[in-house]
Amino acid sequence: MWLPPGYDFTTEDIDAIVLVSGQRYTRKVYAKTPVSGYQKFLTASGDAEICVIGAIKYCDDNGTRMETAFLRVYDGKAKRFVPSNNPEEEYQD
Repeated sequence: MWLPPGYDFTTEDIDAIVLVSGQRYTRKVYAKTPVSGYQKFLTASGDAEICVIGAIKYCDDNGTRMETAFLRVYDGKAKRFVPSNNPEEEYQD
């Protein structure tokens, strides 16, 4: 069940970044609205999940365009977002 505001996002282009093997680029993202007490209750009761979705489009050294998409689910015990258990919610070219 998607709670309001639901699946609502905008894309943002960033300047090209060249990474070498093993190098990482981190970008912070923020929710458009704070998580309400009701949403926290639904999450704790198992009736809803707090999720993060995203997609990364990039080119390899040969100029081939690639895309990776992901969904992460908040794990309240671990206090972090973890990969979904559903393999169809993870996508790579």
